[in-house]
Amino acid sequence: MMQVVGELVPLENLMEYVVVAEFSVVPDAVDRFIEALARHAHNSRTLEEGCITFEVCQDREDATHFLLYEVYRDEQAYQQHRAMPSYTWFIPEVTPMLVNFGGSLFRTRKVLRRISPSSGNSGAERLAC
Repeated sequence: MMQVVGELVPLENLMEYVVVAEFSVVPDAVDRFIEALARHAHNSRTLEEGCITFEVCQDREDATHFLLYEVYRDEQAYQQHRAMPSYTWFIPEVTPMLVNFGGSLFRTRKVLRRISPSSGNSGAERLAC
């Protein structure tokens, strides 16, 4: 248990839900993918209360390789993200642009728990000293 703004909260309730996913894009679709991904990332960050971070990275040496780093308040917030209109638009929009890896669109995908709050972010305000 940890004291958070005057109440005891189980430590697992402070652990944010993190998704790290890598995609490979068909070379002639990179610009369209970036456009669609920028729209989706913006909508996720601005329209979803439970989305803390949505970072998009492109490999400097391989322009077809992308990494997403997404942080959600908890797993429920992530599930809500997947039900949002932006997500339900994004997936069918970009699927034809992605390289398929043995039945998966992900080059790699991991789900992690972030146990330390991010600085300058909503997580920092939750911890009492």
